[in-house]
Amino acid sequence: MKNLSYNAAGEEAVESTAAAVAIMQKYPNNEQLNAFISETQQLNAVLADVNTKVMYDHNLDKLAKDLNQRFFHFRKIVECNLISDDEGLKSAAAALSAVVEANNHITSVGRVKKTGAVVAFLNDLEEATAKQAVAKLHGLPECVAGIRAAADKLTAELRSDMQQTAASKTVKASEVKKQLLTVFNEKLLKTLFAYSIIAPADYKTEYDEVQGLVNEYNEIIRRRQQAGRRFTDNPKKS
Repeated sequence: MKNLSYNAAGEEAVESTAAAVAIMQKYPNNEQLNAFISETQQLNAVLADVNTKVMYDHNLDKLAKDLNQRFFHFRKIVECNLISDDEGLKSAAAALSAVVEANNHITSVGRVKKTGAVVAFLNDLEEATAKQAVAKLHGLPECVAGIRAAADKLTAELRSDMQQTAASKTVKASEVKKQLLTVFNEKLLKTLFAYSIIAPADYKTEYDEVQGLVNEYNEIIRRRQQAGRRFTDNPKKS
């Protein structure tokens, strides 16, 4: 009997144990195995939530950076018009330059404060003089619409993220993964292996199918690690 590798990444641990449970649920199992299946599923769900939190963080970072870039674009349009030969454009840009300066902190604050800062910035643009100035500068109305949409998207994602954060504040992915793989290897897989010997007519086919899946994932994990070592040993030169 071969255990599922403890070197599995979080996503690999979730995917492989879920696939193994799906195989086992095709067969009739006794009370003991069903209890271990349930325990595996519970830990699998917790690890999946923690993994999702990591994904949320990555997505939120991307959305925050996108919002920053849109603000930089707004500022660049204003700066370009400040040196325009057209006095009307120059005057409009001057009015907006003060708004930009007052809201420059948008790009430096954290994600939660950033959404509030953008609301304040957009409110400043609703003031009559600023609103007229925005309408005069080519590309600026579309830029403002893009900022508004990006801010709305970030706000929506932050709301979803709060649930993930609350669920994972006291949970470490590495600890949950270890618990999951321990339950899977030391309880579920080991017990299934024992029953495949004690009652082969009932459990041998089931065990062989699960063991085959474990071997497949162990090979995937081995290849990933091997590729990682090759990259570390021979990094590309820039």
